[in-house]
Amino acid sequence: MVHKVTELQGTVEDLNLLQSDLRTAVSVAERFREEAQQKLERAERENQRLRAKGADVVDGKCYPDVNGSSLGYRSLPRGVFLSSTTDPILKSRSLMSVPPLNPEAKQKDQDRRRSMEGIMHEPRPTENLIEDSGSFLRRYGGSKRGVFLRWAQERTLGYKFVVITNFSSSWVDGMAFCALLHSYLPNTIPYAELRPLEKRKNLQLAFLVAEREGIPCLLTPDHMLQAQGPDWQKVLLYVESIYQKFEA
Repeated sequence: MVHKVTELQGTVEDLNLLQSDLRTAVSVAERFREEAQQKLERAERENQRLRAKGADVVDGKCYPDVNGSSLGYRSLPRGVFLSSTTDPILKSRSLMSVPPLNPEAKQKDQDRRRSMEGIMHEPRPTENLIEDSGSFLRRYGGSKRGVFLRWAQERTLGYKFVVITNFSSSWVDGMAFCALLHSYLPNTIPYAELRPLEKRKNLQLAFLVAEREGIPCLLTPDHMLQAQGPDWQKVLLYVESIYQKFEA
């Protein structure tokens, strides 16, 4: 009898733990859905803006003069004229007088582009951004591991040297931790200066920054670099701690 009671108590504890994990997974999935919806809305607004801009250009095309008056010019800037009805070239003192970028401005623009290229890949396409919480959880079987894996992938999308497919080998060089933290603290993590071969240095930096932000120190470089690999459950718990710090 006592054995059965103990067994039932263990079952209840397991169910409570599972319920807690599911609540966390639902919360993450719902936030992911909201972020995806915001991305879609921004994309739609940008699309509408570009369409309107394109319509203005089409609306401003040139028509021949009729009785000395020009038709179809209402979208052209002041000072733009056609030299004749047969001249295909649009001439404008205002456009012809625009100076090219001076060398200093051009250099600054190139430096800015190189700086961004040092951190980010070319944008990779994402599919099925809009999912309701139920389908998101069904996709991963209600797994907290799957939900946080997808969240970490989305947060680090585009970062060089970061490919997250699990909670063990994908994190051992420290780049994924640094990318995840850099996405929230860009002025604290000098991501463009990091190199995957400097594993211990990357891990030390990530754990130090995280600890300063109040994230529990659940991992160490020695644990991550042990021969048999890190305990994936501890890595998952640490990633969840980062989520709780910045998103919960």
